[in-house]
Amino acid sequence: MEEVSINEGLIDTALYIGYALLAIGVIAMIVLPLINALNNPKALVRSVVGIGIVAVIYGVGYALADGTITPSIANEGVNESTSRMVGGAIMAMWIFLALAVLAAVYSEVSKIFR
Repeated sequence: MEEVSINEGLIDTALYIGYALLAIGVIAMIVLPLINALNNPKALVRSVVGIGIVAVIYGVGYALADGTITPSIANEGVNESTSRMVGGAIMAMWIFLALAVLAAVYSEVSKIFR
């Protein structure tokens, strides 16, 4: 029994250290770009435009997604709203994939005419 409680104490300590490091990383991820953006406002505007484009693409994906619920996922507690959110994310992923392929094709074709 003594060995089990020592292991549990070590696991708890390691988990708390991991949570603390995660919190420090998240805080740094939020604060450092904001500090950099204050030094370079043009970068901030471009970042906001990029976030806006991602939000619009997700909105299009959400609008295209249907909220169909099959009996198998209804048993898991999934409702129509959750189904539409997941469907919107999947649809947005397909939109991003299509945009990436189009960008790659455009890049290669434009190299031919240079």
